[in-house]
Amino acid sequence: MITLDNSQWNQLDEMILNLHIQKDVTALQTQILERLAVLIPHRRSFFDLCTTQNGQRVFFAPVSLGTTSRTQLLRMVYEKMSIAAALPEEPLDLDK
Repeated sequence: MITLDNSQWNQLDEMILNLHIQKDVTALQTQILERLAVLIPHRRSFFDLCTTQNGQRVFFAPVSLGTTSRTQLLRMVYEKMSIAAALPEEPLDLDK
């Protein structure tokens, strides 16, 4: 079983607190990716938002870290997700 030390719990607490106080979505996405990289070392990360339109998933507002070619990363991620994106899903109400 993997356990977290106090420092890691504190980092998670700060990340969660930031979810509630951050008003800028792009800044929120970036900060989560940066803080996650401290907890879980990795080379690249990606955070976008999704809604549905006419039964199709629509991805928007992408933010990525650790890549020199954001366009290439976005293309790769969206191509891999295209099969999942074609699955019908209940519409997401972003006004709630």
